[in-house]
Amino acid sequence: MSEKGFLEQLNEKEGKPESFQPEHFEKVKKSNLKYYLIGLLVVVGVLGVFYMLNRPVVMIDMVGMNENDVNLWAKNNEIQLIYTDLYSETVEAGKVISQSIMEKTNINKGDIVELSVSRGIDPDKVILLPLFDNFWSKSAIVAWIEENHISNYQFISVVDEAADEDTLLEYSVESESADTFKRSDRIVFNIAVQPVKTIITMSDLLNLSQSQAENWALTNGVETIIKTAYSNSVDKGKVMSQDILAGSNIESGSAIVLVISKGPAIKIVDFQTMTIAEAKQWATQNNVQLISETKYHMTIPTNKIISQSISAGTWVASGSKIQLIYSLGNRLAIADFVNLPLSQLESFVSDQNGLGAKLKLSITYQYSNVTSINRIVYVEHRDTKINIDSEIEVIVSLGGLVKMPDLSLLESMEAEYLALEVIKTCESSGLTCKIIYVTTEELDLANKVIYQSVEPDMYISDSTLVEVHITKLND
Repeated sequence: MSEKGFLEQLNEKEGKPESFQPEHFEKVKKSNLKYYLIGLLVVVGVLGVFYMLNRPVVMIDMVGMNENDVNLWAKNNEIQLIYTDLYSETVEAGKVISQSIMEKTNINKGDIVELSVSRGIDPDKVILLPLFDNFWSKSAIVAWIEENHISNYQFISVVDEAADEDTLLEYSVESESADTFKRSDRIVFNIAVQPVKTIITMSDLLNLSQSQAENWALTNGVETIIKTAYSNSVDKGKVMSQDILAGSNIESGSAIVLVISKGPAIKIVDFQTMTIAEAKQWATQNNVQLISETKYHMTIPTNKIISQSISAGTWVASGSKIQLIYSLGNRLAIADFVNLPLSQLESFVSDQNGLGAKLKLSITYQYSNVTSINRIVYVEHRDTKINIDSEIEVIVSLGGLVKMPDLSLLESMEAEYLALEVIKTCESSGLTCKIIYVTTEELDLANKVIYQSVEPDMYISDSTLVEVHITKLND
């Protein structure tokens, strides 16, 4: 037997391997996988958009941020902000102090976040003032101002040679007291500075007026010490001498002594040796103003000097004033004051006492049917002269003395007619009566005199006003 090849043997065998079997083709249905994938992508996309639109917002830390940045973040994240303004001593104005929702907290769009925003420092906060004294320097005050955020302040430089440079002299505040000082109140500090010394050439001030000399000194920063003296050669009010020679060099702030002329010296005389006419003549000749008065005096005769305001032998300047008091003597004339009002006598006595008369009035009162009330019935002295320091007896009228009638005896059917009867009765008695009506509901009590202010049968002055009450039926 011929030996067959390997491949032939395989083809002759049954149960050949599948790979060696003849090929068999079947028609396969088209797959739906593509549509499944597209649907899945759509679902994922919708879910992604929904998540993006509804995802939570993570709260940020806004403390210290300014309002513009906060507003921008809130707008981008659709968050509503509510602001509360607060004063703050530490947080700058316009920046966030605190937030109602902590940072890193998840919140939803549209949620509300409350923010406290700084308005800066409180201008009305009461600031405790330190004990400002002369040991405070300007730099220390500036440091206190900056530390307490004081804005309404002022420094005033005051020249003071006795104080240290740039130290506090005094301060003032516009508040009622230092205990109520607010940050916005005004505070002023006076700070000591030393004068700037300059060299000045002394001018010749002789024969200048005092005001001219003082103006020169003020312009050049020189102090003046003014003294006065009499002079027969230098006109009154002009410089007689200066203690620093003209042409000398001096520093500003120096002092110069100026002697101002009081004009010619006038020696006051003893006016007791002169008559009034002689005194006036002397005053005119010596350019002295004479002021004369008169007063009563117990021992010095009339028209003699009681006193002079400048003693004899005293030297005075031209134009000086001197007061002379002359005696009116120790007696005075008194007129007849009978039948005149007491006030006229009192006025006379007051005037005389102003001149030193020392009069006193002894006043008694009595009724008089011939002299009106408050007029003088009797005066101790009439049309005569009396001594000063006298007491004058005076009797003053209380008016006429009349008897009070019993008005309750009068009757009438009408209150008005009864009132006429009362007035008629009062007038016939020399009295003045005032009627007052009192209403009543009872007929048997009406139209009667129920009261008179003066009891019947009493004797009183005809000047007394009597009040009478009459009942009247209430309409």
